[in-house]
Amino acid sequence: MNEPTIERWVDLDSTEFKKVEKPIFQRKLITMGVDQGAYQVDKAGYLWCKGKPVFIELNGEFVGIRYAAKAVN
Repeated sequence: MNEPTIERWVDLDSTEFKKVEKPIFQRKLITMGVDQGAYQVDKAGYLWCKGKPVFIELNGEFVGIRYAAKAVN
């Protein structure tokens, strides 16, 4: 499968993220992934898994997930 092009990033705490299907469930999965070390958060708060961006489909486009609260300082 080809990796989609991420043109923008959506913060996990934003109102826009709440528009995804099952936002509470998605947030729990992402939070668990970060806590368990499956996802890495960079200085800007962008989520990565094995060097690839963590993304979701939102309104027909693929957007990267940003978790600003867990950004590495």
